[in-house]
Amino acid sequence: GPGEIVAGEVFAHSEHEAVDQITALGLAPIHVEEIRRAADGGPHTEPQMPRSGIFSPGKMRFSRKELDSFTLQLASLVKANVPILKALSLLCQQAETPALQWVSRQIHSQIGEGKMLSQALGQYPYIFNHLYIHLIQVGEKGGVLAPALEQLAVYRRKEMEIRQKIGAALIYPVFLFFAGFSTMVIMLTCFLPKLLVLFENMRGQLPFQTIVVMRLSRFFSRYWLLLGAFGLFAGYLFRRWRQSAGNKVLLDEWALRLPFLKKFILSVEVGCFSRTLYLLVKSGIPVCDGLEIATEALGNEALKVRLRRAREQVLNQGSRLSSSLQETGVFPLFAVNMIMVGEEGGKLDQSLQEISYAYEQEVEQGLKVIMSLLEPLLILIIGGMIGFIMFAMLLPVFNIGLGIK
Repeated sequence: GPGEIVAGEVFAHSEHEAVDQITALGLAPIHVEEIRRAADGGPHTEPQMPRSGIFSPGKMRFSRKELDSFTLQLASLVKANVPILKALSLLCQQAETPALQWVSRQIHSQIGEGKMLSQALGQYPYIFNHLYIHLIQVGEKGGVLAPALEQLAVYRRKEMEIRQKIGAALIYPVFLFFAGFSTMVIMLTCFLPKLLVLFENMRGQLPFQTIVVMRLSRFFSRYWLLLGAFGLFAGYLFRRWRQSAGNKVLLDEWALRLPFLKKFILSVEVGCFSRTLYLLVKSGIPVCDGLEIATEALGNEALKVRLRRAREQVLNQGSRLSSSLQETGVFPLFAVNMIMVGEEGGKLDQSLQEISYAYEQEVEQGLKVIMSLLEPLLILIIGGMIGFIMFAMLLPVFNIGLGIK
């Protein structure tokens, strides 16, 4: 009530800042006193910013789960008409990681100094991307911050669901590959050298298959450590090579030319593109700006290059989005036609939403087809290699038996 006295704590750099924060919460400060922080890291210790690693200023990163949780909780608090400063204070108190707690405090402090939420988030571009900041900015300008945060939370949840489906579908094939490969390596390095001793004193020439397996076994048993180090070094070199922008484009361009994977890759990327652009257009962001942000949300660098050219045509030549996308040469005709219909009818956002739904179904169907082909193919390859090793080991025994007869 009006006469009620509330006691609490706020984090601020000065007494003046503390008064401003209390006033922003709709309260009238009566007495403000500084609390000295304990040096032993007690309950009132201010979380300090780690000075190295991923927590260094300007390079801090959250996991997707942490950022999704932050977005959803902030959206729920703002939707419940909790003032933004109090919402951030609550998020800071219940943060599960030091990084999330530190950033919540910093954003809280910057808003207390008079900055907008989008401006405060913009100080951490490695955490909050352009899509995130633009939607918050639009929500602030239109007085619809809660719906903007809610849309962001729904968007990120949908992206996470698609990633989880792809990851879950790939778990079994990856496990099958490594299990089969490990089995062959163990056979060649541990078991076969002991068994092959029996064949060294055999009279007559061994079968060609047995000789091949014997040489492979000796090579792996002698140089397995060197081979492992070489594999790690080759992986490191490939990772460094791929970090170059030109090499990324080259590798992704090659992936787009594979007949088997091209359709699936395009389904994933077009679904992501249309879903992102739909969210931006629906929020009132111009198509050109939305096209730039949606392009950067993609993972395939070769497709990004094509879409940047399409944006230049829309921006500089006044071309329609549908015709510019068609000239990329890889954008599916269905998506181009749907966008054309949306442009002509003034319902581009609805068309983009329909495209995103359609390609979500395409991704699910594509995963089922890929898994139905990949699993038996891996079993056939690995089983064939192990079968060849066993056949090569048993063939001399069969020859001995035939010779005795």
